[in-house]
Amino acid sequence: MNFPERYLIYFPRTALIAGILMGTVVAISHLPIAYTGDIANIIERSYLISQGTSPLQWPDPPLRYLPISALMVVLQPIGLTPEEVTTAYMIMIEFVLIPITLFRAVSTWWSEHAAGWTVLLYGPLSFLLFPDVVPNASPVLVNTMFQSVFWMYAFAIPPILYAWQHAHQGQYNRAGVGLGLTALIELPLAAFAALVVAVTYFASKDLRGLLHTGGVSVLVSLPLVPFGMQHLDYWLRTGSSRMSTRQYGLFEGGTQSVAGMEVTILEAKLGGLLIFGVAILAFATLYITSSKTRGFVQSLPDVVVSQVVVLCTLELVLGVLSLALWYHILITYLFRFSLFAIAGIFLDQAITSARPEKRGGEWTTPSDW
Repeated sequence: MNFPERYLIYFPRTALIAGILMGTVVAISHLPIAYTGDIANIIERSYLISQGTSPLQWPDPPLRYLPISALMVVLQPIGLTPEEVTTAYMIMIEFVLIPITLFRAVSTWWSEHAAGWTVLLYGPLSFLLFPDVVPNASPVLVNTMFQSVFWMYAFAIPPILYAWQHAHQGQYNRAGVGLGLTALIELPLAAFAALVVAVTYFASKDLRGLLHTGGVSVLVSLPLVPFGMQHLDYWLRTGSSRMSTRQYGLFEGGTQSVAGMEVTILEAKLGGLLIFGVAILAFATLYITSSKTRGFVQSLPDVVVSQVVVLCTLELVLGVLSLALWYHILITYLFRFSLFAIAGIFLDQAITSARPEKRGGEWTTPSDW
């Protein structure tokens, strides 16, 4: 077997392993980290739950803490501290589980080769804009949550990708389970993900899928009911900065406080413009470079187009035209996974366009290689 044949056969899995290893190694190289803000809350509350405290003590969705609590019960007796258990869980989520679910999703949306490129990009590029590379950078410009204080947002990404994958496949139960699990971790991200799924079903006029998926997601998220009044009260007391949509000039200076964190307004808005511009540029490039005369974008799955339409619109409204900063951070983080997927699909399409031997969605090799 010669080199091109080995590349075509082994590239997807090799890229997945390489992406996981690169991200994990770089993450470990950044240890130790400061356990402050929400990270400290996650560690403390997970530990207390592992010691028998009811999760109803806090207004947060329960799956933010319960998996870590279970790991603490198992791993603390062998000498691991709560901080070490939580850190290991975070690295596993963001640099192992997210790449795997991203790989599976893109494999479903396009091809395993596109998925390989996506994960290969995700591993090293996730660290491109870390705070130690861009001094004083806000989470708006950070590709991962590992070196921010918002670890819980990363926890929600695998079930979101799972839901989007199965919404594309028309597997309503699994899509609903993914959305329901997301709601049990982070409610705003669940709302954004559900909006993408709803637009996907509307685009294909699949009312049955919309109702079925929505019903399953509600059933799965029923454990949120006991937290409902606490969560509402918490938002009424502390959510003003998150709900703020005050109009800012495009190049206005100053900062805005979000949960005690000062974020530069100009930096946040430029981050929104960057994400919005990259999405538009990506789609334009895909269309122009397509070997299909009617445009490559037209052949993208509805769920991918829905991600761009929904998240791009939210990014423009909440991150550029106004500045609902909390939601802006969430949208920007979630949008990056769509952009990584589009980049992987673009690279696969570019190789495919240069390789007329690829037919019917399957890779083949010329006999003279």
